[in-house]
Amino acid sequence: MAERRRAVSGPRPTYFAATFADYVTPFGKAGGGPFVAAVLSADHDASYEESLASVVTTDALNLLPFFSFAGVGVVVLGLTGSVPRNVRALVYGLGVMALCLPLVGYGVWRARGAATRWLSRILDPIASRVRFVDSESIEQRVAQFFSLLGDLGARRSWVAETLAFAYVGWVFFALPLWLAAWAVGVSLPLQLVAFVVPASAMASLVPTPGGLGGVEAAVTGLLVALAGIDTATAAAIALLYRVASFWFVLPVGGSATLWLTYRG
Repeated sequence: MAERRRAVSGPRPTYFAATFADYVTPFGKAGGGPFVAAVLSADHDASYEESLASVVTTDALNLLPFFSFAGVGVVVLGLTGSVPRNVRALVYGLGVMALCLPLVGYGVWRARGAATRWLSRILDPIASRVRFVDSESIEQRVAQFFSLLGDLGARRSWVAETLAFAYVGWVFFALPLWLAAWAVGVSLPLQLVAFVVPASAMASLVPTPGGLGGVEAAVTGLLVALAGIDTATAAAIALLYRVASFWFVLPVGGSATLWLTYRG
């Protein structure tokens, strides 16, 4: 068997290329994860299953600060009474999601054996009609995938380091929104920024690259409803925020992707 190709590029180009793949695919992380895993497995000495398990584990850990900031924002906004009546259902609904989704994910992990068998039963009727779908093989791959997740989760030092970077990263991901508002003469409370950034990120699940259009609309709507500023100013803040957090990343990540694709 031919030896797998070793990585010939440093981690930075690979990271930029993976981020680019994550940003240009629809449905946010749900759409970008498989492409990110493909980039990692192509450029490093790891199988696709190992790369995908690493990506999924990292994304799961990255959701903890996502829900933490959203939850803190909801609590502070609720305690200060600064949530307008017409958007309370939205704000508190997102708060409930911030609490429930991690619990659902943990439940799936705890019942991973049952989840694997359930997936196999769903695929059995398809496998009987489609020649290239083998439900038994898929079940084995899913079981292997859960096993790899467990191996990664058992590395406590790696989990702790990843969580630390995740929390710092979310602070820097939210900071452009505060700076964008400051640039147009608006001072946004930090608890509002802590809520709007993760809440608007959920709009990236729309089927456009990087949530294009959905995130801008969500940021604008949330700022109008919660900060009491006019639509034009809110839209300007949303546009500046997206330039810093989305559009700026595309040429950098795209260049890294081209370099990794066409290097000698």
